[in-house]
Amino acid sequence: MNNYVYGQNQQGIIQQLFLKIEQLMTEIQKLTNFSNQLIMNLQTQENQYNSLKRQFNDLWGQLSEQQKIWFNLKNNTQHYTLSNEAFVMTNLITDIKSRVSEIQQFNSYQYDQYKYKKCQLCQEKDYTISNLKAQIQKQAQILIKLQQDSETPQPQIQNNIANYSNQRIHTDGFTRQRFASQKLFQSNLSTTTAPGSRF
Repeated sequence: MNNYVYGQNQQGIIQQLFLKIEQLMTEIQKLTNFSNQLIMNLQTQENQYNSLKRQFNDLWGQLSEQQKIWFNLKNNTQHYTLSNEAFVMTNLITDIKSRVSEIQQFNSYQYDQYKYKKCQLCQEKDYTISNLKAQIQKQAQILIKLQQDSETPQPQIQNNIANYSNQRIHTDGFTRQRFASQKLFQSNLSTTTAPGSRF
């Protein structure tokens, strides 16, 4: 009887031990799953950190030295090192996100300023081109007028030409009259001179 009771007690203890072992295995599995999930989260955060770090470095490389100085003074920028602790990683990701966003806004502002200055330069060039076109047209009109004036004789020039023609006719008439008088004189002289005399 005592042996039977002892045997029953042993079986009860063994069953309880098995239950405890199963509970422990369940807890171990939970801890394993949690550990794996934590590792996956850390890996995800590390990937996010590396991606954001690359984005930040790309944007940072686009800034001039003056812009980098301005950004460092404004944000007290520090260079962080990679850490495996989850809360440190999360803080780094949040900080880098804010810094990337600020640099994007700063670059956008600089781009808007560049576009505004470019528009101003375009307007100034258009204004200069318009002025040059107006000056060229004005000079072309002056040249055309001068050419027309040179091709059409003025009244004074026409009078000078007429006076020159009249003077030429008068001079030619006087010359012919003088030549005729000389011939008449020579013919008269030859008739009055004795033969054999030398003139």
